[in-house]
Amino acid sequence: MAGTPPPFNPYPEAPAAKKGISPWVWITGLVLLLCILFGVGCTLMMRNVGSQVSQTAKCAITFEFVSKSILAYAAENDNTFPPAENWQQTIAPYYDRLYNKAFSDEEMKDAPGFMKGFISGFMPPKSTEPMQCVTGSTITVVTYNADIAGKKFNDIPDRSSTVLLFEQKGSGLSTTAPYQKQSDTDAPKIMNEKRDWFIIYADGDGNASGSSSEMDFKVTIDDAKGAPEEPASNAQSNSP
Repeated sequence: MAGTPPPFNPYPEAPAAKKGISPWVWITGLVLLLCILFGVGCTLMMRNVGSQVSQTAKCAITFEFVSKSILAYAAENDNTFPPAENWQQTIAPYYDRLYNKAFSDEEMKDAPGFMKGFISGFMPPKSTEPMQCVTGSTITVVTYNADIAGKKFNDIPDRSSTVLLFEQKGSGLSTTAPYQKQSDTDAPKIMNEKRDWFIIYADGDGNASGSSSEMDFKVTIDDAKGAPEEPASNAQSNSP
């Protein structure tokens, strides 16, 4: 048996190499991820831009309502601007008439639901609230020029160049101060670009970018003057 060769033992088979994930799978996944991130990013960006635009429009409308209310008050008070103290409460009846005219249930009744939600983003503060603007993270306030308060029209040589209302950082009711040109460095930003500060002159005109004179929510001094019309139903019920 010494001449019998040892049994043949073949080498064990090497384990099969693990197949890696195809590069195309990684590429496809990356593309999908980028698409998702891009879509989310675009949505957030557009929402942010839309919010800043509506905030600026709301600020312009607020300046429009306040200026027309002050001028309506003056027209019914011997062409005299309201006193500085508690000026917001003084013009409240005029401001409320404008507010109710523009945003009353009657005006909004035929608007679609989504449109009502859209318009609500442009609604200015109520007369009992601070006349403030919010642009991004910046809070500013409508400020009544103390140098013009209580004066008659005839006391102002050129109302078209005399500031009635101006925007400055801050908040509060009946904010008043002598007019000072605001620093461009501190100006509110839209899409990371500084916008102009809002200014309204004593003749009711404005010079800020996107100023109230260019808004669609147009109101007039006459809209703020006088007592609001009594509904027909009430008039009939009160008649003898």
